[in-house]
Amino acid sequence: MTTTTTSLGDLPLFAALAGSRRILVAGAGGGFDVYGGLPLAFALRARGAEVFLGNLTFVASGFTLESWLAPDVAAITPASGGFAEYFPERTLARWLKTVGEPSTVYAFQRTGVEPLRAAYRALVEHHGIDAIVLVDGGTDILMRGDEAGLGTPEEDMASLGAVAGLSEVPVRLVTSIGFGIDAHHGVNHVQVLENLADLDADGHYLGAFSIPRSSREGALYLDAVAHAQEHTPSRPSIVHGQIASAMLGVSGNVQFTQRTHGSVLFVNPLMAMYFTVTVEGLAARHLYLPLLEGTQTIRQISTIIGNFRDALPGRRAPRQFPH
Repeated sequence: MTTTTTSLGDLPLFAALAGSRRILVAGAGGGFDVYGGLPLAFALRARGAEVFLGNLTFVASGFTLESWLAPDVAAITPASGGFAEYFPERTLARWLKTVGEPSTVYAFQRTGVEPLRAAYRALVEHHGIDAIVLVDGGTDILMRGDEAGLGTPEEDMASLGAVAGLSEVPVRLVTSIGFGIDAHHGVNHVQVLENLADLDADGHYLGAFSIPRSSREGALYLDAVAHAQEHTPSRPSIVHGQIASAMLGVSGNVQFTQRTHGSVLFVNPLMAMYFTVTVEGLAARHLYLPLLEGTQTIRQISTIIGNFRDALPGRRAPRQFPH
């Protein structure tokens, strides 16, 4: 990556996207990940870019024939049907309409790298997209494979592998929001910081910044999360519930849903920060991502990850924060 000189007042994330006119902001890990990209999407639109929203979906049925843009990618609107109560893409589309924002959310199916890349490519060609930002709610997308724990990597790695192969898209970034949340799934966040330091040494780390709740983007995000919690009462987002709480100045063991009953949470201001790297840099340091080429299903990805982990001679020892 070529290093450029910027001012302290210029955020490298926005500098990297300054020349992009049609940007796809897509949730990498499924569920409500796309919500983590909303503040960024609103900020980019305010700067004059056309921004499209997408998300790896956990919904596998209920799509109408006309909603399919191409195999494995469908356009979800406020009017999209289906009986599933848990449908984050439709929930988001309906909220977007209420606030006067473009209300189509593209849903990518949970597949292997090869068909998911084809779906991304179809959307890129359809809209002339010249930048992609993958958003992870949590930090497991930043794991390279030899850490003590990987969290829940399958969907994130499908998305990363798919976008890493889209060399025709000039700008491709990964941004993580929700630092610390994946500790519940075994991620050691000292190792997250080690990985970011390695990417920084390579010139592929674009820094970190907080989302102020006093900003328009922050206020809209909080409203979107509250709407999603209200309209998905049986499965509210644990990730975005914690991020929203952190933005509101809450800290510690904040319990806002029965889904976290029995867990001790540590809500803190770091959860409301974006940490951004380039797709190229992240993929280059990844240890098993090349093995996922040609996969057709998520199950294949899971098997490859398990076999890779079993064959490792050792894993990096987890460490506690020394302070």
